[in-house]
Amino acid sequence: MMEMVLLIAIVLLADAAVGSQLVSRDLPPGRPSPMWNNLLLKPEFDNDNRRTVVASVGSTAYLHCKINHLGDRAVTWIRKHDVQILTVGTFTYTTDPRFSAHTNERGDEWVLRITGSTMNDEGGYECQVSTDPKISTTFHLHVVVAYAEMEGQYEQYMNSGGDIDLRCSVPRVTKPPDYILWYHGKKVINYSVRSGVQVFTNRKKKSSRLLIKNAGVADSGNYTCVPSNAKAASVIVHVIQEETPAAIQRGSGESLSANLPNLMCLVVVSLIRFSCF
Repeated sequence: MMEMVLLIAIVLLADAAVGSQLVSRDLPPGRPSPMWNNLLLKPEFDNDNRRTVVASVGSTAYLHCKINHLGDRAVTWIRKHDVQILTVGTFTYTTDPRFSAHTNERGDEWVLRITGSTMNDEGGYECQVSTDPKISTTFHLHVVVAYAEMEGQYEQYMNSGGDIDLRCSVPRVTKPPDYILWYHGKKVINYSVRSGVQVFTNRKKKSSRLLIKNAGVADSGNYTCVPSNAKAASVIVHVIQEETPAAIQRGSGESLSANLPNLMCLVVVSLIRFSCF
């Protein structure tokens, strides 16, 4: 009887040991520590970071700060000229709503976004990581005034019946304009019902072309190219009514016959005066 009790006890203990092993196998693995202990995996700024960014006035500027082996460290954006903390993580610390921070799915790239850039936004911005000691790198933002450029001379002359061909580009904008409007004087002519008026706009190349076929004197005037995100540019076009060769010859002949009597009188007077001397 005693042997039976001991045998049951041994069986129960063996089952308990097996059960504990099964439970321990089902437990989720703990957080790996080598990432935090390995000196080679400490956070560092990616060499591909573009540290100089150019934005046009009124556009949105993006500063991309990529950090390798970031882990759970916090990223802070600081404006250098006044040491103003702009964002901590995705929280906007400044009261200026134009500034915000965003990250990708992997959490290794932190972007400072500045909407409606102004000339006052130009300067240095520091991307800081909360290591011990802290590490940081500086980005430089240059804000430029974008303006349209017209091909050719500011003042252009052409004969009637020819084509007005004007080309406009916006090379300094950081993103393609949403639209480019053409004005003749104060009137938009992009959607003119006048036959022969065509506008070709290429947003990718940030350019536009205005073509007016068989132009007349009424087409003379100031033409202005107005992009959505840049200053306008203008040219003045003079369309001249060209006289036909026949009209010129006829006009010259009529003028000569009309003045012929006067010329003869002048000759007679000159001869009389000469004979008196």
